[in-house]
Amino acid sequence: MVEKLTIVDVCNKYRISRGTLMQWRKKGIITAIKVSRKKILFDKEVLEGELGLTTNNKTV
Repeated sequence: MVEKLTIVDVCNKYRISRGTLMQWRKKGIITAIKVSRKKILFDKEVLEGELGLTTNNKTV
């Protein structure tokens, strides 16, 4: 099953601000799934790939 992360989950996991996350999304650095007007989710595997992270070698 594909793990989905909320904005809060991503910010806490990668220690970035909400503003940074939204800027990256706006610039196309990362992709998101807009569920509703206020709800945005991120696919964990896709996000790690876009950020150049590997779960096997580095724990974030």
